[in-house]
Amino acid sequence: MNKYTKILILIAFWAINVPTLVNAQAFPANYSTHEVPSSVTFCGKSIDLTRYDRYERMDRELLAFTYMHSTSIQMIKKANRYFPIVEPILKANGIPDDFKYLMVIESNLNPNARSGAGAAGLWQFMLRTGKIYGLENNSLVDERRDPIKSTWAAARYLKDLYNIYKDWNLVLAPHNCGPGNVNRAIARAGENAKSFWDIYDYLPRETRGYVPKFIAATYVYAYHELHGIKAKTTPECISTDTVMVNRTMH
Repeated sequence: MNKYTKILILIAFWAINVPTLVNAQAFPANYSTHEVPSSVTFCGKSIDLTRYDRYERMDRELLAFTYMHSTSIQMIKKANRYFPIVEPILKANGIPDDFKYLMVIESNLNPNARSGAGAAGLWQFMLRTGKIYGLENNSLVDERRDPIKSTWAAARYLKDLYNIYKDWNLVLAPHNCGPGNVNRAIARAGENAKSFWDIYDYLPRETRGYVPKFIAATYVYAYHELHGIKAKTTPECISTDTVMVNRTMH
């Protein structure tokens, strides 16, 4: 390697790295941790977060939501579009308004979302459950992806779960893992188990993180500007109409 080659390599290194170093010094990272609240209110009931395991889980979920900026900004922008559609339907069915955040956890507010297990839509209805609650699925249409029809179905489903378990916090669990797993968890926890936290240790691992994720989503939506997350308003959906479809559309 001659001296001219060495000079060219040094110049290339300088050109690549110096701007990065300058920018790093001119714009230092500004990160701060959040305060985990001692308690939060969900559906009118206070949830104590001072217990060590609850605190740790909430701390992790809040960090994820507040520093996964692309995910959080998308959530806020989509919420401005879908929440106004969902809120009056939940209210008409007597479902607490907090349940609109369930769509954030289930589908990231994507009506076309589909899970590996086959659940689809904003509320992630399985095919069988969707049919039970009146959502049509055939070669022409999948009403689980319809924001309005699926929300009416979700409201009826949530109300049925509440009539079984009599606790809105507990309703979140069977929505995630099914009534069978929740009933087994209640049986293992004992006859005095009446809330999500009473059966927490006996639920599937994914379901144990469900309520902390839910609370973190509500927190970030309400206080995102405190963490430097600002999202421009998403344009409203264009006007639509209903047409009869009787053949495959290409």
